[in-house]
Amino acid sequence: MSQEGSFCIPAKALVDSVNKIPNCNLEVKLDDTTLTLKHKTGKFKINGISSSEYPDFPQLDEGSKQINLSAEKLLEGLKAVLFSASSDETKQVLTGVNFKSLADNGISLATTDGHRLSIYSYETEDAIEECTIPAKVLQELTKIVKPYSNFRLTTSDTIAIINSDNVVVAFRTLVGYYPSYWSLIPKQFSRDCCISRKELIETIERVNPMSDAKENIVKLSFIPDEQKLELTTENREVGSAVDTINCEFSGDPITVCLKARYALEALKSLNGEHVQIKINEALTPLIFSQLGSGVSNLRLLMPIQLRN
Repeated sequence: MSQEGSFCIPAKALVDSVNKIPNCNLEVKLDDTTLTLKHKTGKFKINGISSSEYPDFPQLDEGSKQINLSAEKLLEGLKAVLFSASSDETKQVLTGVNFKSLADNGISLATTDGHRLSIYSYETEDAIEECTIPAKVLQELTKIVKPYSNFRLTTSDTIAIINSDNVVVAFRTLVGYYPSYWSLIPKQFSRDCCISRKELIETIERVNPMSDAKENIVKLSFIPDEQKLELTTENREVGSAVDTINCEFSGDPITVCLKARYALEALKSLNGEHVQIKINEALTPLIFSQLGSGVSNLRLLMPIQLRN
């Protein structure tokens, strides 16, 4: 390096350019606000702007709260909940992951888009100030943070900063009332099913091509006398599909209709060989949970009422 300096260039242009350069030494030169990358067979010129035009790094308000989180638990939790965050920018607070402390020494992560809910909680003596962090920010962090990394979250009323090893990310938290999601979970259930998670995923994927492309509905019929679950899809223009799986079911027979994509995403976000399905009535919330995990790791789906 012949001289120190700073400037700003489009990140995507830089990454895309460097990724196309063959493995060789690079000569990097800055002329005013133009960066030249010279390699063995050619060169790139990328226009930038003065570093003085780059926004200042956000500063935390007085009274900000700091907490050290387990990176391993955080990554496990984000895998469990990120998929069900809303993409509707008109409901901005729902586009994030809600973090809050539990009364019995724990932290919960939750997302909902109004049709489904994902909750992951774990025990810890640390307490966190409730906040909602944009899902897009956390999605990028999952690509950077390793399970063994140090992870520190500092929050204020509107700004949060994440420190993980040599990475610092600052962002605005999402302001607004996050739904009281624990109240959506029924206290007890009249029907319970234990079933192979892998088989259920494979069966839904097998019948899904025959579902209506727009509605994407799969019908689940629980048959206690035969200890089977029957899955049905139908497209009036294409055809229909029916498939069955063995299960352990207790309760009266019931048929529930779910959006197939939502069911698949929920099942794939869980771990373990078996999944527990709990429900009361055909149009009340249905719960998928990892066997034995209780309410600490669950997915709630709202069944669909079929039109005549």
